Order: sequence, then C-alpha cells, then structure tokens
Amino acid sequence: MINNNNKVFRTTMSKYILLLLLLTGGQVTAQQPGAKFTWQAALPPVAQSGFYHIALTPAVAAKLNNDVTPNFRIYQGSKEVPYLLQEQVGGYDVSSFESFEVTDNIRSAGKNSTIVFHNTNGYTLDHFEMVFKNARVIKTMRISGSNDNKNWYGVTDTFVFDPASAVQDSSSTTLVKTIGIPSSNYAWYQLIIDDSTSAPVFIEKIGRYRTNSRAKEYTPVPAPTVSIVAVDKYPRETRVQLNFDQPYLINKLSFNITAPALYRRRAVMMVERELFDGKKTIIQPEDIASFELSSDQPAQVVLPSPGNYRRLLLVVQNDDNPPLQFGAVSAWQQTIWLTASLQQGQSYLVKGGDVNLPAPVYDLAYFKDSVPANIPLIQPEQPVNIAVAVTAEATPTVFKSKWWIWLGIIAIAVFLVFIAFKMLKEMQGKQ
Repeated sequence: MINNNNKVFRTTMSKYILLLLLLTGGQVTAQQPGAKFTWQAALPPVAQSGFYHIALTPAVAAKLNNDVTPNFRIYQGSKEVPYLLQEQVGGYDVSSFESFEVTDNIRSAGKNSTIVFHNTNGYTLDHFEMVFKNARVIKTMRISGSNDNKNWYGVTDTFVFDPASAVQDSSSTTLVKTIGIPSSNYAWYQLIIDDSTSAPVFIEKIGRYRTNSRAKEYTPVPAPTVSIVAVDKYPRETRVQLNFDQPYLINKLSFNITAPALYRRRAVMMVERELFDGKKTIIQPEDIASFELSSDQPAQVVLPSPGNYRRLLLVVQNDDNPPLQFGAVSAWQQTIWLTASLQQGQSYLVKGGDVNLPAPVYDLAYFKDSVPANIPLIQPEQPVNIAVAVTAEATPTVFKSKWWIWLGIIAIAVFLVFIAFKMLKEMQGKQ
C-alpha cells in the first residue's frame, strides 16, 4: 500500500514539475533578445538594380566606437542584405601608369596655371591621376572638356585641391592625387588652377593606371576646434588641443603651420581618454603616434592605429626655438565602402550600434572577384539615433513581464508544496 501511494505521489509530482518546467522554459525562450540597434541611416533610392558602393561617411564611421569588427547590417524591410566591407587600399605599379600628352602648360604669374592634356585614345574617364612635387599649399581648380581644343564645356565646378589627401608614389619627392570627375570622354581636358595666393604646384605628369587601381584615398572629416594650451605651463613645448564634435574615425591629420618659415621638430600625437576613478571623470593622455614636423615635408601624420577619436592632443618639442604657429588642422579617414546588391524601387536602411552583434558571415565574401570593377557610389543619409527595439521585452505584457513570470513560478511552487503536504497527510491517515 505504501509503495502504491509513493508511486501515485511521484507520478502526480512529476506532472506538476513538468508543468512548471514547461511554463518557465517557455518564458525563457520568449525572452531571447534580438539585435539591439541604436542608430540607422536610410539609403537613397537607386536608379537601377545592381551592385553599389555605399560610402562609409564620417558621420556613420563615428558610430564605430573603435569596434574591430563593424556591426553594421543592411535591411530591406525585415530582410537582411549581404554586403562586402572594403577599404580603398593604396599602392601603384609605376610601370602601369599611362601618361596623357600635355599640350599646354601656361602660367600667368600671380593669377593661374592652365594645363591642357589630350585624351588621345578617347577613354571614358571618371578620374585621372596627377603626379606632382611635394607641396604644402592648398589650391582651387576647375576642369573643362573639349572635342576640338577650342570650344570648352564645363566638367566640374571649382573645387579644393589639397595635397594633404594625396599619397606618396615610388619617389619620396613626388605625390599622386586622384582627381574624380563626372564620367566623360572628351578629347581634351583643361585644368585651371588658381595661383593668386601662392606659387604654382610643379605638376610632373597627368595620366591613368591601366590596372584601374587607385591611390589610397582619404575622406575629409569635419575639422576640429583648435586651441593652444597655456604656453607658460610648458615653456619648451607647443601643445595643441583638437576637439571634434563626434568621435570620428581618424586615419590622418594635416597641419597648416604659419610660422616660422624653417623648422624641424619632434612631435607626439596623443588621445585624451575619459576615465572614471570611482569619484570623478579624469582625462588620461595616451600616445598614439610619434613623428617629425619639418618645413621641407608636408606637415601631416598617418596614424599607425586609426581609431574613433574625439579629443586629441598634439605635443611639439620646441627646445630653444620659437613655438610653431598653427592655423587650421584637417583630419581624414580612409575611404571605406559597403558593397551590396540593391534593387530599384526598394527602400534600404543601414543599422548598427549593437556592441554584442558579431561580424556577419555572407556567401558574398567568396565571390568578391565577381563584383563589377566600376560601380556607382551612393551615400547614406545622416544617421539618426533610434530607441532599442521596442519588443515585448521592452514593453512587457501581463504574460511576458518578468515580475508576473516570477510571481507565477512562486505561486506554482507554493501550490506544489501544498499538494505534497496534503498527499503525505492522506497517506499517513490511511496507514
């Protein structure tokens, strides 16, 4: 009799325990979180279906927060769209450079330089390369095109030509600058460079690389505010504080040093990190680059470890020399693309910000060589912050609220204890 009662007791209790496990297990499963994106940026509509480069603009790159693996996702509705993350790498094969014939190179002292080159083979150009002697002068230029070398038609408006965004070629004394233009095939192109504020730049040659490779390019980021730290505190140093309005991805910085005319100084670039010591926030400088500033070289530094920086500090060792005088400071990030296949008539969003989201794994990575070489480039709109996904976890219902779940578990446990005591009491009475 006792064995039968024990058997009934165990069977009944097993049913209630199974019920408890099902209830609690079901609720735990319902609580598995999805991706928690904190920002999104809409993509512009595309004119036709196909592959597109999506520029990682400074505003979007500022959302990286020094993540080694960017946690971006592209969505068309609720559908995830595969993409390739590509950086525009540098390096040129000098033997592959094809020079265009320069038919005119006219300099008007104190006014401008006019350079005309002949596109003899009738190439369709969306860019060309300019090789010139090292220089630290900022110019403006505009480009026109002609089919008879007489009647000229506009190709570009006036734009800034800044050697700081150029890269060094095989020679240490020359730089290569990629000039982007609207796709066209004029027989002649005319460059008019404004020389009214400085002497002309010595342009050695103009051409294109037959391999279709490009120099490593940089995208300018919004300039920082520049302030000089009190000179009396550091009499043998110049300390320049650089404050950005966002933690932009910084690969390169260039400096406009206005005085003295001749200098050669050791310099260190530091990042100022904000640390909390338990009581207050303190600023902790950390070296990220050591380099030399010299009047016979472009005043710039390429950071060995690019990162998202909001506060930088440049420290220049003056020794017994007069301090350097700084004008504007420019910052640059390496040109980065997300390459994806987009469909005409569809809306797309780039989303990110979930620090726990791993890097995606797409089949597209195995077919990188199948992506066309020349594809359009589009830019996402400004990223906007979004609330963490408003799901049942964020707005709990009666059945999914954690408080109700625990109350339910406690109620079931109390009920099981009550049943157990009642059954034990009945068995003892029958004995």
